[in-house]
This record gives sequence, structure tokens and C-alpha cells, in this order.
Amino acid sequence: MPSSPSRRRSARLGARVAAGAAVLAALTLAACGGDGGGAAPGTTAAPAPASTAAAGAPLSHAQLVAQADAACAKASKAIAGVPAARSLSALAGYASRVQAIGNDLHDALGALRPAAADRAAYAKYVDGVRASNAALDALRTAAQNADADGVRAAARSIDDVAVGVLATRAGLPGCAATTSGAGS
Repeated sequence: MPSSPSRRRSARLGARVAAGAAVLAALTLAACGGDGGGAAPGTTAAPAPASTAAAGAPLSHAQLVAQADAACAKASKAIAGVPAARSLSALAGYASRVQAIGNDLHDALGALRPAAADRAAYAKYVDGVRASNAALDALRTAAQNADADGVRAAARSIDDVAVGVLATRAGLPGCAATTSGAGS
């Protein structure tokens, strides 16, 4: 028995939502950081040294990398714990939860004080994380309004930020680790 037009439309929408959720998951992982801090498989990343930023001294490049990559790894782990969206309405909740994690990441990165040599590239990366979070907000709104075109546009915006490239330029291998193929 052939399927009805409404059943076919529903199946197409479901497929688009599933595909959009997969793209969003990949993009948000790219936006929010590494897969465990850039340590080799089977090893653990060394804990980040205590920040000297509180004392007013800028962080050395090694300290900046350790602390930023640790923040990215924490965000990546948190995002991995968010259940995948299986509907457009669930995508709104997913985007909201991931955006909250991204905002925490932005705050953690913004609290670090890089040395003068790292400042410009690092600031561009932090701005990229902020822009990705803004695009996640647009995605959430579009999903709440059942606007599939708006969801796709917001996902493209996240990809266009290319935070993986920005993280690489800032010398943050852990923050760039999961970005290949998504925003890099």
C-alpha cells in the first residue's frame, strides 16, 4: 500500500531534522573544543597549571595552551553528554544546552590572559567561540519556530566561523582537535 502524502512529508521532515541534528552536533563540537584535550589516544592530558593571570602576569604560551585546551576538553565532554535531538522541537533544547556550555567555555577562555605574542590570535579564537554561540541562539530560535531554513542558515553560520582554523592559528591543538571536516 503506497504511503500518504502527509506520511511522506513527515518522513522527509524527520530525515531533515536527523541530518540537521548530526550536522549541529559536529559543528558544536567543533565550536566548543577538543575531544579530550589533544592527548594521544590511550593517554591522559596533564592537568593545567594554576593560572598566573590572577596575579596579573600574562600566561606563557605553554600555560595558555594547557588551560585553554583543558577548558575546551571540558566543554567537549559536556556536549557529548547532551542527548542527540530527534525532532525539530528537540533540536531547540539541544541547541540551548550546547549554547550554555559554549557560553561557559567563552567565559573560561575570556578569563585567561595571554602574553602579548598570543593576544591577537587568541582574541580572534575567543571571538569565534562567541560568534558560534550567537549562531546557536539563532538556531534555537529557528528550531522553536519550526523554521528548517533558519536552522540550516544558523548551522552554516556556525560552520562559517571556522573556529577550528582560529584555534589552530592561536596554537591551541586541543581546541582544534575535533574540527576537521566541520568549520575548519
